[in-house]
Amino acid sequence: MTKVDIIDYLLKQDKELKETYELYQNLLYALQRKDYDLFLQIINVDYKDISDYMQTSLNTLKEFKEYIKNTLEQPYSNGVMKRNNNTCKLIKRVAFGFRNFNNFRYVLVYA
Repeated sequence: MTKVDIIDYLLKQDKELKETYELYQNLLYALQRKDYDLFLQIINVDYKDISDYMQTSLNTLKEFKEYIKNTLEQPYSNGVMKRNNNTCKLIKRVAFGFRNFNNFRYVLVYA
């Protein structure tokens, strides 16, 4: 039995699960293709048979749709800055047990 067979079996068992899963897949499709018009069409439909958690997520997407539009239309990203901040935090975590910076630097240089 493949993963696809398992998913199909589970989706046949529960209508709410099936509707929620299809909505999720449609949202992924629209966001991966950066299709804002399709995204708006998907979130503006009144869904009856989806889970409460997905309904909460839809309400959040509706609330922040202007920001999502900017994200889909602009080619800019803050990924590099996030990587640098994460690296600094990692260094601070690793250095936590050292008494002073010189000891920490010694370990980095000669390790």
